[in-house]
Amino acid sequence: MSFQIFRGQIQVQINEFQKWKMSIYPDKNILFFERVICLGHLLTEKFKDLKASDEIFLNLLQTKAGITQAEYEKEYEIAQDYYEKLSTFKIKVKKAIASAEKGNGSSAFPNPTWRPADGAHAATKAKQNLPEIRLPQFDGDPRQLRQQSIKIYNTQPIKVDEIVLLEDNNKRRSYWNLARVLKVIPGRDGQIRLALIKTENSELLRPVQRLYRLELENPVVKTGDEPIPLTTSSGRVVKTPAK
Repeated sequence: MSFQIFRGQIQVQINEFQKWKMSIYPDKNILFFERVICLGHLLTEKFKDLKASDEIFLNLLQTKAGITQAEYEKEYEIAQDYYEKLSTFKIKVKKAIASAEKGNGSSAFPNPTWRPADGAHAATKAKQNLPEIRLPQFDGDPRQLRQQSIKIYNTQPIKVDEIVLLEDNNKRRSYWNLARVLKVIPGRDGQIRLALIKTENSELLRPVQRLYRLELENPVVKTGDEPIPLTTSSGRVVKTPAK
């Protein structure tokens, strides 16, 4: 009779599992899931108590009711089947809880007493995707770009007041003199052939093939022909001696 009472209680709880399992949806509140989990733990504890009292029930049934070992094992197997059915339902409930949490967009509920209403929780917890930032990329070899810029720069005509390097075969390039273009002289075809330049000491007329332009984009600022006074480190003007 004791097995029948326990079996009836387990059957009632399993029936409740079946009713609630059919009504599981992702938008149910968390209190439902807590109730299901608590009920599963309660049934597990009941089965542990039933198994712990196995020997006590066996002794009582054999001494007072005269039940044989075979009849007892049959009742025990029936109870074992109910436990397996209970374990199956527990697994299904856990899967339903996991799918519900995944549908709500979070792996766990931070507040057990909070109840999402009509999918508003899923809307507020939607992922905020940042826009992809694409930086400008350079396709090709930087040396080619450098050669292209030099080629374009060299093809431009020399302009007046431009600073150039005066070629000197007897010196290294780093020691060539600087000069300023005073005047350009075009040829019969309209192309600039000669240029009047001013160096530190004199004015010269040189072909443009011997003039090398500086790679400067900023225009040269005119300071006039007035000599710049020499000053010391303290700022005092140095007077040049008369010749």
